[in-house]
Amino acid sequence: MKDVESKIVTIRNERVILDCDVAALYGVPTKEINQAVRNNPEKFPAGYTFQTTNEEKNGNADDNKHYRYVCEN
Repeated sequence: MKDVESKIVTIRNERVILDCDVAALYGVPTKEINQAVRNNPEKFPAGYTFQTTNEEKNGNADDNKHYRYVCEN
């Protein structure tokens, strides 16, 4: 549980987890997480995922990370 908690960040006043961190937790490439979201929209309610803006990306210390966030509900 500590692994998951350590991945949670706050953006737009929402507690979220980066797609690359979700992928790491499941042991799959980030691309597979994003494909699952894209190919199964009925499993992800509106607002469950979102893409960050350029300004939000610039605020991230690691420019090599992906910037799709998954809301932690």
